[in-house]
Amino acid sequence: IGFTGVLTFKNARKAVEVASQIPLERIVLETDCPYMAPEPFRGKRNDPGYLYRMAERLAEIRGITPEEAVEEAEFLMEQVKDKIAVIRNVDVIADADVAALYGVETREINQAVRNNRDKFPTSYMFDLSNSELNDLRSKILTTNVSSKSRSTTKVFTERGLYMLATILKGETAKNMTFAIIETFAK
Repeated sequence: IGFTGVLTFKNARKAVEVASQIPLERIVLETDCPYMAPEPFRGKRNDPGYLYRMAERLAEIRGITPEEAVEEAEFLMEQVKDKIAVIRNVDVIADADVAALYGVETREINQAVRNNRDKFPTSYMFDLSNSELNDLRSKILTTNVSSKSRSTTKVFTERGLYMLATILKGETAKNMTFAIIETFAK
């Protein structure tokens, strides 16, 4: 779940309640809402430099140090970064790895693509050749791509991941989308 500067507002009881209950690894602190800057910057244009204030507030809510709050937020982005491979000179993530990140089965990712084929041109998603698949397995030892899969392995570019995010629903999908966006933005 993504939290903006609202988390620091005096009357943000619901946001504080949610932030106190969900697993830290599912929290993304964000500053992309231009007019949701945290206190004491409320009313000013938001800035990534204000993340520290949100991390301080999250830490206060959770009873941890700000460093621990930031580490947990970065952990999710590290999970995404670990799945990125370069194929055809493009950063991509394999369908099985996307599924693992989103907490769904690979067939659900592939079904979403089949049902929305017009949303995935080759600059968004493409099938791997056998040699590319072998290369992927050698580059990323932790990949979830199975050698026993009956279907061709698909890989998603950054744009394809954003498009996929418009199709997949649920809290996990939303949280992972934030992490993907933040990871590719770095």
